[in-house]
Amino acid sequence: MRRWWIIVLIIPSIYLICRYPPLWKDIDAFWQLAAKADAVNILQYPPVYCFLSRIPFNLASAIEGHSFHHNLLSKQTPTDLGVYLLVVAQHVALVAALAYAVKAISGSSGIGAVLCAVIFASMGGLYAQAQTCGSESWSTIAVITVFASGYYLNKRPQRSAWIVYAIGLFFAIGSRHLNLLFAAWLPAVAISTGLILRGGNIGERACWRTAAIACGVSVMVLSVNLIIPHLLMASIGQAYRPTIGRTLSDRVSSFLKAVPPEQRIRLADQLADKQTNPLIGQAIQIQATTGLGLKGTGEELATLCNMMDCRARSP
Repeated sequence: MRRWWIIVLIIPSIYLICRYPPLWKDIDAFWQLAAKADAVNILQYPPVYCFLSRIPFNLASAIEGHSFHHNLLSKQTPTDLGVYLLVVAQHVALVAALAYAVKAISGSSGIGAVLCAVIFASMGGLYAQAQTCGSESWSTIAVITVFASGYYLNKRPQRSAWIVYAIGLFFAIGSRHLNLLFAAWLPAVAISTGLILRGGNIGERACWRTAAIACGVSVMVLSVNLIIPHLLMASIGQAYRPTIGRTLSDRVSSFLKAVPPEQRIRLADQLADKQTNPLIGQAIQIQATTGLGLKGTGEELATLCNMMDCRARSP
């Protein structure tokens, strides 16, 4: 009965699963969970979530009598059971992460554990993310795990805590590119604490040891998350290309969408005139009139490239 506070963390998950259907994060979730492997779900979205989250779909196929032979890199057709299995797995992971955080924060204090559990259970946004099919769900769970294990390591470094920290950091970066900043969090905290405790005492030496191990773990996790996309792109026969330009193009299109049409075209013409490469200028104008790549910008630009290539080859 000493850990009955775990029930407090479980109640919101049970309520959401029983009361609401799984939430689907728009087109992003489709590319991440259902589309075949390509540059979008390998490079634009971190592939760890995109493909490991498809395992429940295959388990559901086996449970429903279908053969368990689906390739995780191929196009998926998830059933309702598969989607529910994914959501349930995310809720289980969230409760486990929150329980670990409660133990790290409260220690052996029973009252402190109850208070922490009540506070976490009242944060509906955490449970709503777990109810959502999309990489943000894993990102939230993994970030909680990173901070909880990091807090634990600052108090009492143990091998088990280092394992939890490495796993949490791996899934955090593997579900959201921006989370790679968390790789520097624990080393920075440990180094700062070591500088504050300068004097050669045991606490300072422990901080420098934690900082060194944290740096090693961060380098390892970053390397693995960098190698995985290269291997996956090679497996589908495509070249590895950064997608920052595509992402920036989407953000620019979102900005242009809010600008009145006449002002948008005038702005595009001004930017196009400043480009030394005529193809870039044409791309700017096409994006201002057509919109996102999904609306045909890519096809128009490809046609334009073919026309310019043909003109260059003609005598």
